[in-house]
Amino acid sequence: MTPSSLKLVTTLAAVLFLASYVADADARSRARPQPVRPITKSESLYPSTPAPSTSTTKRPTFNPDTYRPGMAPELRHSHFASNPGGREVWESATQAFGAATTSPSKAYVVLLVSAAGEVFATSNYLKTGFRDAPLLTLDPSDLLDSAAFSAKVMELLGSSDVIEQATLKLVLDADVQSPALKSVFDFELQSFRINTAEFRHAELFLKGSDNVFGLERIDRPNPPPRWAAKLNDCCVFTGVPPDFAGWDKLGTVPFDPRRAQVISLFSDSTTGSNLKKRGHLHDVTHPSELLGEAKDALTQLALSQPPGTPLIVLGHTVGSTIRIEGQNPVDVTFEHLTSIARQAQRPLLLLGCYSAEHFSRPGVASIRDHATGALNLLRPQEISAKIVNAVETSRSFRELNEKLSSESLYIWMSSNFMRDVHDGAARTVRAPIYKKMTNGLRSIVGFIFMYFPCTSGNGCGR
Repeated sequence: MTPSSLKLVTTLAAVLFLASYVADADARSRARPQPVRPITKSESLYPSTPAPSTSTTKRPTFNPDTYRPGMAPELRHSHFASNPGGREVWESATQAFGAATTSPSKAYVVLLVSAAGEVFATSNYLKTGFRDAPLLTLDPSDLLDSAAFSAKVMELLGSSDVIEQATLKLVLDADVQSPALKSVFDFELQSFRINTAEFRHAELFLKGSDNVFGLERIDRPNPPPRWAAKLNDCCVFTGVPPDFAGWDKLGTVPFDPRRAQVISLFSDSTTGSNLKKRGHLHDVTHPSELLGEAKDALTQLALSQPPGTPLIVLGHTVGSTIRIEGQNPVDVTFEHLTSIARQAQRPLLLLGCYSAEHFSRPGVASIRDHATGALNLLRPQEISAKIVNAVETSRSFRELNEKLSSESLYIWMSSNFMRDVHDGAARTVRAPIYKKMTNGLRSIVGFIFMYFPCTSGNGCGR
């Protein structure tokens, strides 16, 4: 096969692949109701659906910096002067994923991987003097070769400054369990296998899925970066593939601020003062308020309130225990806390701040997600005021987590959350907390653990 005929074949393959994808998107837009999770939907794919006011993905519009036929005569050059089929692919891409632009903040690179393993790349970014962007055919091995893939991206966008602002749109003609996805995404490390070092944002499109997964790069102290799916505008994330059903279910677990009981096992006075502002009679704002033997006191406190009453426990953690601080510290296992919650039939939220001792244990200091050092810990004083606000204003456990998160404190929920435990007697959620450090990296500093006994009616609807 000659080079020209090979070029024609690959162009036709890209046209057919993209045309089928756009047709699927159009069909879904006609049948699809108003989106209820705007953060995970691409409005550019569904032009007939009005964009919600809270959506972070805006439908493309022809702004002054956007190419329009006849608008800018200086944009006279084309990458497809002798390849009209290639231009058809490029036009289909900008129709499906967003209009052409000269603005780096609105730029994207779309990477198309067909079921047959063919790989194409193009962009909506118009480099100086051009009215379109190249259509590149990649060898599958280029995806795993950092230098080769970087060179292709640079060919499309022209500079690192543009790449850092652009979004990577990965389109797979396959489902989430397919070898095609596993070839570009490592589910164990939760990171792309391809070189994404300069991209900060990505979107994942899968065949047959109405959801477009909005992804953000979380730079860990040790590479590779974690790519996480966004569950809300800011700043709760989950793994890939995301469990939106679990996230929705978490929103059905009620939280009553008036009945919530907060028990702080932190010994510092600042945390105690912040928690006292709640003025709740049954709160424990300092471990010195526990009467008698610590474990028995925790049990009695849990049993002192009616079933279904939220129980919030705060403290430093070491391994799988939480520490009751004081002159004679006592470590209580998570298993003991969950047994108390189950006995009292109360939903439990445990917020654990990892102690320096936790990371000094053999083999732990070198974990990929943690940077050693005193500054890379979560101080009770940092979180206590946020806890008071979240507890006082939340109406569900999902909302409680959203209000505990922030730009400086990301919450990353396991993809398998709201899972059954104790033979279906309860459901649990575990969510590490990532703190943004001065160098821009994010280190794991603590976690949130939630336990919902099914006998209390919380979170166990099928």
